[in-house]
Amino acid sequence: MRGILGIAFLVGGYSSAYSSVIDDDAACQSNGCAVISYGPNNYIIYDNIKTDGTSVNTGEPMIPRLTSPGILNVTGTLTSAVEPNLSEGMLLGVTEDGTTISQATNDVDMDGFLDAGDNTIGPFNVNATTDIILDPRSQSYSHSFFITSMNTRMSVRARIIDLEFTDDLGLTISPSDIRVTPSVTRQGNDGGFNFGRQASDGGIEFNAAISDLGDFSRTSTTIMNFKRKKGIRKKKADLDEQSVRLDFLYTMPEYDFSMGIGTMTVKLEFELYNEDRGNGNNGNNGNNGNNRRK
Repeated sequence: MRGILGIAFLVGGYSSAYSSVIDDDAACQSNGCAVISYGPNNYIIYDNIKTDGTSVNTGEPMIPRLTSPGILNVTGTLTSAVEPNLSEGMLLGVTEDGTTISQATNDVDMDGFLDAGDNTIGPFNVNATTDIILDPRSQSYSHSFFITSMNTRMSVRARIIDLEFTDDLGLTISPSDIRVTPSVTRQGNDGGFNFGRQASDGGIEFNAAISDLGDFSRTSTTIMNFKRKKGIRKKKADLDEQSVRLDFLYTMPEYDFSMGIGTMTVKLEFELYNEDRGNGNNGNNGNNGNNRRK
């Protein structure tokens, strides 16, 4: 059994001390903006000004100032969460009583996947309840990124850009079998990235209708709204201090060998949307485009 859960977003680069890249930014002050980051020197600004200088309307995507693909972090670290390649699969174990794993795969290379670098499972008894099941280490995956905002209400949305379940798994598992649990961590320290000391929760409100990957489609689906007009940022500080961490936990269904083999590919692309009803193409923003960073 092999699974891929790839998450795409957009990032750029960051350097600051005692104030962040948005604190004195004219476009952020006039029309609001947001910043996605994966740690130091890895960020991108999204704002509410289109290339023609007019404002992004409510319900429209915010505009990234750069377009550079990025990979989410393994939650609690600044380590990029990479997907398995064609020679890697999910970690498996043998249960002799039908529930408890008695022999588990030894993940020698510590990459979180079953591959040629790992040890084989040791001897085990075969009886009526012996089965091969998904190891708890492959039962769930948690990915994250950091976010802050200033002077805008916004939503985080996602859409499926790649979806493929092959062979037996195409018949035995569906996207609705994979649970999705979004959450926010207000403050902490990930690998020296000390986040959240000058951040609020932004008035976050989760979409209760999101519970599994079956709730997503090829069009953007709202995961959460940040309803605080002032944004997540509280005051001038480094970008890490102004940011909170968004976490996404993906939980696989119960699996045993009777469900067969195959591959699962599910790729989500996250997007930021303007939800500030005060923004609109009112004809007064024609000069704001000149404040955008190039």
